[in-house]
Amino acid sequence: MTHIILAIIYLAFISLGLPDSMLGAAWLDMYAAFGVPLSYAGI
Repeated sequence: MTHIILAIIYLAFISLGLPDSMLGAAWLDMYAAFGVPLSYAGI
């Protein structure tokens, strides 16, 4: 039972942090396509 709870907590931690890091890595390619300044990544 403890292993299942730890697995759920781990997956929740990863799923909450993953989108932020993906946007940061992809923003250098995306900002030109959207026509916005590079500084808009922090908004």
